[in-house]
Amino acid sequence: MQCRNCGKILNQGEKFCNNCGAKLESEASFAFENDSNQINSNINNIAKSDNKRDISKIIGIISLVLVFIIQIFTIPLSIVGLVFGIKSFKQDKNNKTGMILNIISLSLAIPILLLYSKIFLGNNVIGTWDCKKFNNGSYENAEYLVTFELEKSNKFRWSKYSDGKNNYVIGKYEYADLHKTNDDRTVNYYSITLKGDEFVNNGVLQTEPYNAKYEMGIIKNKNEAILMNTQTHNMYYCYKR
Repeated sequence: MQCRNCGKILNQGEKFCNNCGAKLESEASFAFENDSNQINSNINNIAKSDNKRDISKIIGIISLVLVFIIQIFTIPLSIVGLVFGIKSFKQDKNNKTGMILNIISLSLAIPILLLYSKIFLGNNVIGTWDCKKFNNGSYENAEYLVTFELEKSNKFRWSKYSDGKNNYVIGKYEYADLHKTNDDRTVNYYSITLKGDEFVNNGVLQTEPYNAKYEMGIIKNKNEAILMNTQTHNMYYCYKR
């Protein structure tokens, strides 16, 4: 038998160490203590694993509820839940419910958010518009005259519909929401200012600067708009590709 305090070898059955005076415990008691510590450690590890699994499941369930309501919050929430789910899955291959729930909510939230954005935020000037001359409220029988391209980088291209290589203007544009609508609130209005850097007419590069200002009324939930030159008052019906 060995003293756990000073390490001196002692006779079996002694209750106190004759070297340091420490109280001695039996080997069985020592083994039981070690086993108890190991059990407690295992319980703590299991508890930590269960907590991660429960957190992942809870987040996954909340995300699935919110996915059809507030997608912008669901996406980061699902990512957090997915991280917990992956950690739990690495510790125990059977703990995959939370990970699966968050993957489902994330895969639903992204396309739904994009769809909502297209429906509710898609009515803006950015895009490619094919435009017809709009006369006396009629455009059905008219032919497309120009293509109006407005990029996110604030670059524009105004070109002849049938001959964009020889008749076009390239430059920068600015636009602003006029915060006004028609009587039945089906049209939103924007102002667009064009400043051309390159102006080609019938294949000839023009030297005079190109500047123009338009007002665009975009019909809600449709790829249609009415475009009016505020200087010449020429009007166009435009369809967004």
